[in-house]
Amino acid sequence: MAFIIKQKRRDGKTIVHLAESVHRPGRTPCHRRRHLGVLDAETGELILAKGQPEPDGELTELLRKKGIAFRGRRSPSRSQPEADALQPLAANGVRVEEIGRVGLLGSLARSSGLADCLWKSFGIGDGMRILRLAMHQVCDEGAVYLALDWWDDIGGADTSGLSSSAAGSLLAGIGRDAAARRAFFAEWLRACGMPKALIHDTTSISTYSSDLELAEWGYNRDGDSLPQVNLALVAAKASRLPVWYRILPGSVPDVASLKGTSAMLRDLGLEDFSFTLDRGFYSRDNLVDMLDGGICFIIGIPLHLRQARKLVARHLGALAKFKRRFLAGGTPVGHVHCQFQVERRDGTAADLPAHLYFSAERRHQMSMRIEKTVLELAEKAERLSFDSPRQARQWLEENARSFARFFGVVPRDGRSVLAVKPNRVANALKSQGLTLIVTSPPADASEAPTREEVLEDYRSRDLAEKLFDAYKNATGNDRLRTGGDQAAEGRVFLAFVSLVLRALLENKLREAILKSRLAVPEVMAMLKKIKQLVPISGKPLLLEVPKKSRDLILAMGYQPEDLAAARI
Repeated sequence: MAFIIKQKRRDGKTIVHLAESVHRPGRTPCHRRRHLGVLDAETGELILAKGQPEPDGELTELLRKKGIAFRGRRSPSRSQPEADALQPLAANGVRVEEIGRVGLLGSLARSSGLADCLWKSFGIGDGMRILRLAMHQVCDEGAVYLALDWWDDIGGADTSGLSSSAAGSLLAGIGRDAAARRAFFAEWLRACGMPKALIHDTTSISTYSSDLELAEWGYNRDGDSLPQVNLALVAAKASRLPVWYRILPGSVPDVASLKGTSAMLRDLGLEDFSFTLDRGFYSRDNLVDMLDGGICFIIGIPLHLRQARKLVARHLGALAKFKRRFLAGGTPVGHVHCQFQVERRDGTAADLPAHLYFSAERRHQMSMRIEKTVLELAEKAERLSFDSPRQARQWLEENARSFARFFGVVPRDGRSVLAVKPNRVANALKSQGLTLIVTSPPADASEAPTREEVLEDYRSRDLAEKLFDAYKNATGNDRLRTGGDQAAEGRVFLAFVSLVLRALLENKLREAILKSRLAVPEVMAMLKKIKQLVPISGKPLLLEVPKKSRDLILAMGYQPEDLAAARI
C-alpha cells in the first residue's frame, strides 16, 4: 500500500513524501518514506527533488488523487539556475521552437474542448502528456517510443512523460483507469453537443501478441493471418468527429455488438440518438431491439435474404423506368419505395419503410471488376494443379481472398484443380448496383425522409471508413504490438485521441476550402517551417515565415502569433 503525505515546514514550504507500507515478518508493519519534492506556493504543483526519478503512472495517479499536479519541474542544482532546469538551451544560449504543427493542433484541441476533457478526466499533468503523445502520432505517425526524440527536435522544454518507459507507464495507467476513460467520453460527448445522428461501424486491428485476452481469430478486414481485436467506433455525422469507441473480442461479429453499444452510449447520458449502419449490423433481433428501444436508424439490408430477393424481383421493372430516376451526386439512380416486414418478439409484424435503389453506372463498374478479376484468377489457375484439395483451397485463400467463392476444387487425373462456378458469378452480377435500405418508422408521416435524404444518410457511412483508414494508416496504429491488456487499452485510447486531433485538422481544412487541394502530410510539412527563437531571457522572437506557410495559416483564420500562444 502506498500513499502521499504533504508536510508543512516552519519556513512555509510544503514537502511531499511517498509513504510505502513495509511488511516485516514477526514484527509490526511500518511505513517507509521517500522524499519527492516541494509544492510550488503559487501553482500547487510538485517540484521534483534533484535525483528523484520521473514519476511513473502509479505515482502520478497517487499525486492526482491528492490534488497535486506534476508538469516536469525539477529543483535546480546549486550550479544551475532555475531557468536552465526547466528549459534546455542550445550552446549559444538560445532555443529554437517549432510552433506551427503543435500550435495549430493545440489551438484545435483547446477550441474543440478536447484538451479540457483530458485535463478534467486524467489531471492536467497526464492530460498534457496524452495530448503531446497524440500530437506526435498526428505529426510524424511514429511509434510511442520515438515521442521524446520528436519533442526534442521541435524544441520542447518540458519532456516529462515522453520517454519510452514513462509513456509506457502512462498508457498502462490509462488502461487500468476505466473510470477516467468513462469520464473522458462523458465530457467529450458533452463538448460535441451530445450529437443525435451517429455513424457506427467496426474494424479489426491485428496483433502480434498472443497474450491479449481479447485477441482472437475472426474475420480480418485487412486480410492478415493474425489474431485480432475488433474496434467499435461511433462518429457524429454532423461534426464528422469520432466521439466514442470500445474494444471487442476479435471473434465478435458486427451484428452482435449493436445492443451493447446502445446501452453504453445511454449510460454516458446520450438519449434520442439515431444510427446509420451498414448491412453487417442487420439481424431481426437488432431491428427489434432498436424499435423497442426507441432508437431511430437507417440500415442496409443484405440482398441474399429471401424477403430482399422478393422485393428486388417485384420492383426490378419499375427501377428501370425513367420516371423513377433522380440524380444522386450527379449520377442517375432509380428508386422504389416499399415495405420491409419484421416479426417482433410478441409475434406481431412491423412494416418498416424501405427504399430500393438501382445505379446502372455502379452495376457496370462492379460487374466489370468481378468479371475481370475472376477471369484473371481462372487464367492463373489453368496452369496449376495441386496434390490435394487442401492445397488448392489454400492457394485460393492466399490469392483470391473474397473471390474464392467463385471457384470450386475438382479432381482431374489424380490431381486437384480449380474451376469457375458460373452460376455464382451470374448471381453476384445480378445484385450489383442494387441497394436496399430500411429506416425506422417516422413519428409523423410528414417527417418521413425523402429518397434523396435516405440515400445521402446511408452514404455518410463512408465517414467511418475514412476514420478507420486514418486510424490505421495515418497515425501509426495499424497493429497492436503490446503484450498486456492494460497497455493495449491505453494505446487504443491514445490512438483515439490522435484520430480526434486529425479529424479536427481535416475539418479545419474543409472549412477553409483547402481539403481538396492539400493533403494532411503537405499541411504538416508547411506548418513545420513556422518557428520562434527563445532567448535565455526576454520575449520569444518569431522567425521568418515562408509565404506558402503564411498563406496556409491565414486561410485557416490564424496569425503566426496565435500559433505561438497556443503551443502546448
